[in-house]
Amino acid sequence: MVAWDAWPGGNAADFIQLRIEDLQNNKLFATPDLGKPLALDGRATSATIKAGILAPNQSYRATLLFKRIPALDTTTIPRFWV
Repeated sequence: MVAWDAWPGGNAADFIQLRIEDLQNNKLFATPDLGKPLALDGRATSATIKAGILAPNQSYRATLLFKRIPALDTTTIPRFWV
């Protein structure tokens, strides 16, 4: 498990994502993207990484993204002009 301090003011409408890569920039783990099932909201303080994903005695790069979502419109269809 990876844990971090709570995001001050983080709420259910915000988004958090943890991503772990090896030193060759290969993604080994990421929490779900915004809008996907089980995506982390702004109240999350940890993520569980399944056994076997990370090897002992190896270095990894972790990125923890905090994103404030002021408004999210999932019903309007965008118009494209030719």
